[in-house]
Amino acid sequence: MQAGGTWVEKAAGSSRGVALAADALMRSMGEKDVTVDLNEAEEALQTRTIKYFGETLDVSKEVELATSSIVADVLDTSKKLIEPHVRKLDGVIIAGGGAPLVFDEIKAKWPHAVLADNHRFSVSEGMRRYALVTLRLDAMSSFSR
Repeated sequence: MQAGGTWVEKAAGSSRGVALAADALMRSMGEKDVTVDLNEAEEALQTRTIKYFGETLDVSKEVELATSSIVADVLDTSKKLIEPHVRKLDGVIIAGGGAPLVFDEIKAKWPHAVLADNHRFSVSEGMRRYALVTLRLDAMSSFSR
């Protein structure tokens, strides 16, 4: 997190990812003799459905169970990391593969939160941009010596 252009290290961190919820959904469906691969499970976390022999299964209950622990973890981690700073921010961008899973809960706590347009890849895009700026600044400082 940055405040006034300054990096706030104590507000930086991460929590468990959506892959854990997808894995939990795969296990849950396996217990019902429904084999689901990782891609299907990740999609089902968003759509709450799975294609099964030409039919569409509603897996909303299974998704709720699979996502409950990561949602709680994300909320707890975000509270610990940025709660002291969040009221002073102009906005909070929710990003990452599981962003839609936690967005409503975060928006309820922090009304100035928005879901990133390309939430799944915006974290890596931000890292890429940060790396480019860092490389350019390093090159400029080397050049001026």
